[in-house]
Amino acid sequence: MNWFKKYKKLKPPGRSMLTTILFSLPLIHLCIKLLGLNITQAILAKFQKRIPNELPPDSKLHLTRARHIFRYTRLHGPFKGNCLSRSVLMQLLLQNQGICSQMIIGVRFDDREFKAHAWLERDGKPLNESMDVRQRFSVLENPSLTKETQFI
Repeated sequence: MNWFKKYKKLKPPGRSMLTTILFSLPLIHLCIKLLGLNITQAILAKFQKRIPNELPPDSKLHLTRARHIFRYTRLHGPFKGNCLSRSVLMQLLLQNQGICSQMIIGVRFDDREFKAHAWLERDGKPLNESMDVRQRFSVLENPSLTKETQFI
């Protein structure tokens, strides 16, 4: 099934999220590459809504929708970005739905190659990654990222 048919099958909130991802992901990816993570997050903070003290009643639905649409975009989208740009965008979209999350940066050394990976967690559970991600990557407690940090 092609992209347009899948898009038409989505309900309006899903369509809106997918449209936002398709247009925002390349821009966020470019911002991170040119400006670094900290400056990009500072710019995006201006677009974030204030997080309420309690979760919205439909937060599970928002989380499930976001997971499926981000996964589909990563696998089949015209621009996939990388784990960092997808995590930054997903965090922004979830926060605008009243759902807070924590960005986690992990590293590992495979086949003489250093690899870094970013994902989101809520209550210690990965939102956009498999449950075993902490077994595959060592979590950095206070990551200091530069424009040159490469994510898989």
